[in-house]
Amino acid sequence: MQYVLGMATQTKMALAAIETLLTVLDREVAATLKTLPRGAEEAAQLQEIPGIAPLSGAALVNLFGRLRFANADAVIAYTGFDPRPCDS
Repeated sequence: MQYVLGMATQTKMALAAIETLLTVLDREVAATLKTLPRGAEEAAQLQEIPGIAPLSGAALVNLFGRLRFANADAVIAYTGFDPRPCDS
């Protein structure tokens, strides 16, 4: 039983370390976006799309900054994102 309790403590410590690391990474992503022209603004606009979180928004800002696409269909084909309307 002591072994199981020790594992629980180690698991909690590992999760706390991971959460701390994720917080640091989120701050670094946000800081990097601020260095790009309109980076933070574009990421915020992308995050208005359901399913796009801060990391996905940052990745898309980076992608759109590096590559040019002929149209929206080309973006969908490249990324695999296929937004669906949320009609009720």
